[in-house]
Amino acid sequence: FAALASQTYNVFEVVVVDRYYEDAEFEALVGDLKGLENLVRVKLDEGLGFDEVFEAALDQAKGSYCALLDPDVVLAPEALFEVVRRINETHVYPDQPQAQIIYAHHDTIGADARLSNLACKPIYSPDLLLSYNYIGPFVVFERDLVQRVHEEQGFVSEALLYDLILKAFEITGHLERIDQILYHIQSDRTANPSSEQARITAREEDFRGGRR
Repeated sequence: FAALASQTYNVFEVVVVDRYYEDAEFEALVGDLKGLENLVRVKLDEGLGFDEVFEAALDQAKGSYCALLDPDVVLAPEALFEVVRRINETHVYPDQPQAQIIYAHHDTIGADARLSNLACKPIYSPDLLLSYNYIGPFVVFERDLVQRVHEEQGFVSEALLYDLILKAFEITGHLERIDQILYHIQSDRTANPSSEQARITAREEDFRGGRR
């Protein structure tokens, strides 16, 4: 949440889906965002699937663009500014494809704040996209596009983001890449082996679900 509070572009809303925390715990968790006017908390049952969680969050969102933000994703301070700038740039030229699916490069940040493992992504690679989600995990979608996917095809619980990308791309036929490193994936070097293995297993399940 500290990365969101540090954004140079501050006209955004945060919808937090809470399935675990008591009120006091939640207040402590979002401490950096307490002053944000557009902070929405959605309380849901712990047993709901990711598709139901996303639907609930989408119902509360008011913006014209939206993104899923994993807890281990740390946005660079200029991330939202660069996204908005790209959206505005594409609207200047109405004969050009509009920015409806936006992604950027990322790297990994360790517990010592060192950066590594740069993921430099191509502009568009259909074969690579059908192999795995190379444009994620932070992807910004036009809200109307996501709503259309929901109404026409629905969301899935397994590999939600990857499935959404493929369905949305099938409609638009265009991906908009920002050629900058706009976020970092946290790497907790102090994590115990069992929790790290659980995280790896979850990522593998997400990959296999998308392939299905």
